[in-house]
Amino acid sequence: MPENTEEQFRPECLRCHSPMEFLGRRSYQTSRAVMPDSFLLYRCPTCGKVEFFEFIVDDIQCLECGALIKAGQNVCPECGWTWENETA
Repeated sequence: MPENTEEQFRPECLRCHSPMEFLGRRSYQTSRAVMPDSFLLYRCPTCGKVEFFEFIVDDIQCLECGALIKAGQNVCPECGWTWENETA
């Protein structure tokens, strides 16, 4: 997602229909592959309702073999490359 896109996206509160404000991107550790590990947090300044939106990352190309790694996957399906290999 390009820089500042989160602030430009202003969802409407489902409760009172006011524009919601962006509070930031939050991350957490999860052991379930189906759960997102990052989400966007918005709050309605009028009624206080909070909404979470999944942070969607585009598919990337493997730095090792060039294969396509689907968004949400942590390991290259072709060669097994991971970001952990890069930071080790």
